[in-house]
Amino acid sequence: MRNLLLIPTAIMFLFSCNENDEQVSSEQANYRILFEDTVRIDAKDELLFVSNSLGSANYLPSTDNVYNFNSKDLIMEVYNIESQGLVSRHPFEREGPNAVGQYITGFEMLSEEAIFIFDINFFAKYNLKGDRLLKVDMLDFHNFSGDSLLVTERLMPSGGFYGEQFITIYTIKNTFEGVAFLDFQKREIRKEMAPEFDKASELSFSILLNGNKWPIKAAFEVNVGNKKAILSSDAYNEIVVFDMETGERSHKIFKSALFPNQKVPKHTAPVMEGDAREMQLLLLDQITFGSFQYDETNKLFYRISYMANGLEGEQKKYRRFLSIFDQDLNHLQDIGDLPDDFPSSILFIRNGKMHSFLNENDEIAFTVMSVVAE
Repeated sequence: MRNLLLIPTAIMFLFSCNENDEQVSSEQANYRILFEDTVRIDAKDELLFVSNSLGSANYLPSTDNVYNFNSKDLIMEVYNIESQGLVSRHPFEREGPNAVGQYITGFEMLSEEAIFIFDINFFAKYNLKGDRLLKVDMLDFHNFSGDSLLVTERLMPSGGFYGEQFITIYTIKNTFEGVAFLDFQKREIRKEMAPEFDKASELSFSILLNGNKWPIKAAFEVNVGNKKAILSSDAYNEIVVFDMETGERSHKIFKSALFPNQKVPKHTAPVMEGDAREMQLLLLDQITFGSFQYDETNKLFYRISYMANGLEGEQKKYRRFLSIFDQDLNHLQDIGDLPDDFPSSILFIRNGKMHSFLNENDEIAFTVMSVVAE
């Protein structure tokens, strides 16, 4: 699950002989979405952390709890889904030997004994008591065995775990380059370039604002599910899949009749002047592809995408789409014409049901949905 606490404007495996796997989704309605419930969390007179829309939360099936890291007050809030209430709060330290850092950029959780909190200067592992169990400074990665990390290359604090191995992307001079496989215990790193997405450079431009250049470009991320690492971009209806068991690599290109299959460059120069918001919309108003999440119960992957759909008064409207893939990431179907209030992302999947965060007057709730085969 991807959990970023800070998304900078600039953010944007083994090669095999496989041909590109191009797939066209079926237009037949084989699946439909069923809205089942709204689960509300009893805060028990506590003020819960909702300011980042639970973007720093993880769900652990082993405990049936949601762990929401409050990056402002450095407190881990624990909610139980079954009892629908706040279970506990656990403080973390800002300074000292167990410090989580001053500039937190990411959060990933494997268990209550393996909580990874990423600072702009280091990656570190903690337990729920706040003890720091492992720390790796950013500069330390240059001393890892395996593939060398150049001075101009940087690892991004988002991705997913396969066992103890953390899989993320790396950039060179703030431009996407490829995928990195990290083993913190063995202090090893392996890099795999991704030339399939070299074309993303066509989308890159900068906004000149008050004498400063602000880069606008396609975003990339890695999601892990069903023993696969999935490299995707918000700009293209395609993925690169790394099978973590076999080492095989495949490139899948999807086609949809419901929405455009890629963003297109609309800027007229590498550096653009004008209203910053207007310039950003050159990419943001186009189709945006979301993250991949795996439903272990139903053996399906889900992805939510969206694109602008005019204005309602001064409020921008969006069309949202749910794409469904089988456990091997074969494209099954796209579902469109979703309600205006359809969630823009899936926070977690529990017992075969999608749960998306819902802010109800600064109270935490989850919209519960199922994908039903007809």
